[in-house]
Amino acid sequence: MIQKTKKTREFFKIVQNKLLWAISQQTAAELVYRRVDASLPLLGMMSYDKTSSSINKKRYCYCKNYLTEDEMKLLGLLVEQYLAFAETMAQQQVKMYMADWIQRLDAILQLNGRELLTHAGKISHQVAVDKSDNEYKNIELYN
Repeated sequence: MIQKTKKTREFFKIVQNKLLWAISQQTAAELVYRRVDASLPLLGMMSYDKTSSSINKKRYCYCKNYLTEDEMKLLGLLVEQYLAFAETMAQQQVKMYMADWIQRLDAILQLNGRELLTHAGKISHQVAVDKSDNEYKNIELYN
C-alpha cells in the first residue's frame, strides 16, 4: 500500500512539473525558488487565497501561488484538455497505466506547441523550501 501511495505521489509530481514547464519553462521547485522574494508584497505571490490576509508556509511554498494570470489561464486550459482526454478514455473503458498517462500528457503538450520537460530541473524541492523559509523570515527586514 505504501509503495502505491509513493508511486502515485511521484506520478503527480511528474505531471505537475511537466505542466508547469510547459507554461513557464520552470519546475515547481524552480518557480518557487526564483519568484519568492521578501522585498515584494506577499513574498511575490501572484495568486493566493484572498479570504485570508496572513501568509503561512502552505501558501508561500506552493508553486501555483507564484504564477501570473496568463500562466494560470494557460495551465487551466492544458489541464482541461488532459482531463477531457482522461474522461474520454474512461468512457471507452480503455485501460491505461501511469506511463501511458505521462506519454499522453506529452502528446497534448506537443499538440499545443509547448516545450516538453526532459530532465528533473536544476533546483531541488528542499532548496526551494529552504529559500522560501528564509525569505519568509526576512519579511520584517523589508517592512
